Amino acid sequence: MNEIFNKALLPMIKDAYEEKDGILGYRQMTIKLNRERHLTVNHKRIYRLMGILGLKSVCRRKRKKLHPFHA
Repeated sequence: MNEIFNKALLPMIKDAYEEKDGILGYRQMTIKLNRERHLTVNHKRIYRLMGILGLKSVCRRKRKKLHPFHA
């Protein structure tokens, strides 16, 4: 039962990952699937399945803080 559900989840995860250009991590992926697909999926399952697929989220750089010039 769980293996069948996992196999059904894999293409959903891959589609959502490609749709957002790899920005989504496992937490946001869980929220997206639960809301849009009306599923009840635990974040640990998404984390494990993303690891199987080799999907990692893109780490965005922090913005540089501009400091005013002190004279």
